[in-house]
Amino acid sequence: MSSTAAATEVTPPRLLHRRVSLTPPELRELPFTPEVDLAARIDPNGLVAEIEVLAVRPTTENDEIVRRATTEMVRTWHYVPARRADGTAVDGRLEWTIRFATLQHETSDAVGGADEPVDPLRSVAPPIDFPKLTEKARIERLEGMAAIADRALAEGRRAVHSTPRFLVVTDAEQEGVAEILANNFEASFGVLDGLFGRGLPLLPPSQKVLVYLYSSQSAFASAAAGFGMPSHHSGVYIAPGLVLLKQTMASDEALLQTLLHEATHAYMSRHLARPGIRLGTWFVEGLAEYIGNSTITGKGELVVGKTIKRRYMMDPHGLVALRTTASGWTLENTKEAIRKGEATSIAGLLPIPPELFTGRQGPLNYGTSWLLIHFLRHGDVDRRGAKGSEGEWAEKQFPTLLLYLLEGYPAEDALEQVYGMTLSDLQEQFVEYVRRF
Repeated sequence: MSSTAAATEVTPPRLLHRRVSLTPPELRELPFTPEVDLAARIDPNGLVAEIEVLAVRPTTENDEIVRRATTEMVRTWHYVPARRADGTAVDGRLEWTIRFATLQHETSDAVGGADEPVDPLRSVAPPIDFPKLTEKARIERLEGMAAIADRALAEGRRAVHSTPRFLVVTDAEQEGVAEILANNFEASFGVLDGLFGRGLPLLPPSQKVLVYLYSSQSAFASAAAGFGMPSHHSGVYIAPGLVLLKQTMASDEALLQTLLHEATHAYMSRHLARPGIRLGTWFVEGLAEYIGNSTITGKGELVVGKTIKRRYMMDPHGLVALRTTASGWTLENTKEAIRKGEATSIAGLLPIPPELFTGRQGPLNYGTSWLLIHFLRHGDVDRRGAKGSEGEWAEKQFPTLLLYLLEGYPAEDALEQVYGMTLSDLQEQFVEYVRRF
């Protein structure tokens, strides 16, 4: 095969997630169930951009009802987009037949058979569709939050720097801090774009995220109190788009780890979270810890999922390693607690609300959630021989799990459906994974 031919090869779209839809209520008393042949264009973001109903069988006076139900259902499905050989996402086209009674999803051989079905979650009802926060309401809320955050700044000191997705304000005495911090956050979002943009439908950005960096603990505490938040944390994210940080941390590594952690919260809130859907604290904090505790290579690249082994900083173009240092994160303590059964199990961790998650066992809950996210992305890879490697779970299972959670499905049902095992079986494999970690 010539290099030109290889360059033009395209891998067809692959189904990630679909919502359950049975025969329309108006037709359920009929002695037949409709079948629909259709074609769809999947855009480079993995969203269904165009739908064409090719045929409805049998043909009756109810064809329009069937067409409408089919179109409404398929528009909610998500795909890994078609990709060229160089990895570039492109438009793709699929054709298949839907049988409403059994929800079988069959792809025509003519399109390469790449649209493999994912079994829908049948044990739960579709989530309630909550209204979105209007753009005007979002702007007004952020303006009010900025006024509260401004009042905590040191008198006479207010430096500002703006980037495409962030507005950073600080009372730091050093020049250029606002610009450096803004570039750090932009680089963080760039890393997260690469992680989540592979097949997940990202919501478009809205207003800029506001970031306030305070030069003293007292100023940070005053700002946090203005929002009813505790001041003992290193950083705080408050929806719909405010990050509070303090400059008084033990090391640059701690500040940058906190930056990555809070940037992950901001990214999920801006690009992933759906209106009215509350992700579990285990997932929200576990994913933020997973990103925040990632390491950096000698070439300045962030390796998501590997524990920190270097102190590092970020410039507008990525990450730059400075020097090796010991991480203060108590990974070994968390691993030992999980092995001894002292940590909360997966089944117990899923329903813990935020106010209890950060209680007496807060550090252990954070650590357990971090390792659980790591397991759910890399649990099918032998950590002894392939550290940092990504297998099928990272490419397929974890994105599918995230899609289910973002659409409001209970975590227990989603985990069991996506990973094909009970929570007790997952727990057993999780403990073994931690033992080898």
